[in-house]
Amino acid sequence: MSDDVVDFSEKFDRFSDHWSPKLVARINDYEVKLVKVQGDFVWHTREDCPRADGEVRALLLEPRGVVNTGDAAGELTAVVEAI
Repeated sequence: MSDDVVDFSEKFDRFSDHWSPKLVARINDYEVKLVKVQGDFVWHTREDCPRADGEVRALLLEPRGVVNTGDAAGELTAVVEAI
């Protein structure tokens, strides 16, 4: 990671997978991640799944080490890679 300005649009163009956050910066003990979401996703242990009918681009600001599936884990758990 560097102190350079991050062009989110350019970073989003680098990946196409959904529900798999990508690390773009760190601020103290927080990670700045970009993610594309579409369709349903079983996230944590909530009764109602998050859902995006069309593709949504989102910025996440989370404490370092947060897992995308929370306490649910499983095959949808993403390994966060830096882009």
